[in-house]
Amino acid sequence: MRAKPINIDDNQNSFFYARNMNVQLSSSHSIETPYRALSNSELSAKAKIPSEIALLSEISGIHNDLYVNDVEKLITDNEAVAAKIRNLENYRQRMQHSSMVFALLQPCKTARQQVLINDKLREKFLEIIIRMQYLANFDFICVPWVGFTSIESTIKQFQKIENSCDKELIFFLDLESDPPFLEQISNSLTEMIDNDKIHSIGLVHHPVETTLVSHVDLWNIFKEKNAAIIVANVERYDENFDALSSIHLNEFILGDIFLPRVNHPFGESKETKEKKTKRIKAKPTIKEKLRFFNHDSLTVSPIGNDKSDSWINSVTSILSDSRIKEAIYNYPEAELDKEKFNVISAISKVYEQIASSKELESSKKFINSGESKEYLDNKPILTHALKKSVGALKQRKKFF
Repeated sequence: MRAKPINIDDNQNSFFYARNMNVQLSSSHSIETPYRALSNSELSAKAKIPSEIALLSEISGIHNDLYVNDVEKLITDNEAVAAKIRNLENYRQRMQHSSMVFALLQPCKTARQQVLINDKLREKFLEIIIRMQYLANFDFICVPWVGFTSIESTIKQFQKIENSCDKELIFFLDLESDPPFLEQISNSLTEMIDNDKIHSIGLVHHPVETTLVSHVDLWNIFKEKNAAIIVANVERYDENFDALSSIHLNEFILGDIFLPRVNHPFGESKETKEKKTKRIKAKPTIKEKLRFFNHDSLTVSPIGNDKSDSWINSVTSILSDSRIKEAIYNYPEAELDKEKFNVISAISKVYEQIASSKELESSKKFINSGESKEYLDNKPILTHALKKSVGALKQRKKFF
């Protein structure tokens, strides 16, 4: 893998950052960013819809949040580890059409605090996770963020892994971590980039409004570096900005390759089940819970917000199979039919993967020519979100 910036659109008089990169994935395959990776959730959704529509992507990613129970099993239970390896290998084989396939098994904050309570356990966990990826035959090895005690211990472990691994490494940083801590870790990773040892950096996504300083710091550190920024765990939409697609917000803040968040792909966690039992809410209608991506506004809103049902035409124009059209036109039937709802929900994921990827192709042309503002002028919700977030920090810095 090799990565090199093509154009950096870093307008200090405006409120956005963006860049195009050329990423050489193999001797014969390359992409330009921003780019949406195909997730294991979208691949599974494709299998549920009544069509042979192909989801083609040069990059595919498996995202798996690991909760307390998951992490406990992975460091104590041989059978649990063996089962996870089989699952990973199964997904890797299903994604073999992609030139790059990676798997991020990321322990959540609670698991890090309650299970990985010292550096010895954190080191053991990383060793197991890395060996699992080797055994599942991945060429790209993800190193999840485990929260070592100090900057020194983090850098030491990263260097140890880099010295012992003969495959392409992706070190992940958690945007929720303390910014000065992240900055020093990132500076050590730039040395690996400059020495041609790594060619990408992974980020565990968190909303920009809660991690803005980290977003800005990391952009300034990596914007001119020959390393693609892979942002995983990206939420489908941001509730604070009218359900704006998080991927299309982040392409103008920080990130080159985006992997959507996947909710526990290998079965529900114990924590998730407990939370569900505690919720007692009125059951939402299909118009409230079914969401579709709108390529004009870049939002992922409930279909009930679309008074003219134009979402139907948008979906069927891309997914033109007669069986899909029949399911979409008769969507009210899914109100009381769980199986039909699952099909409609799967269609929404497949459509979003295709439509969102096409929209990124459109936006990258503007970024590449240094005309991001022209693109943003036609996306008012996105413009508002950028002004409210990045613009606020830039304005504040002028007073210091």
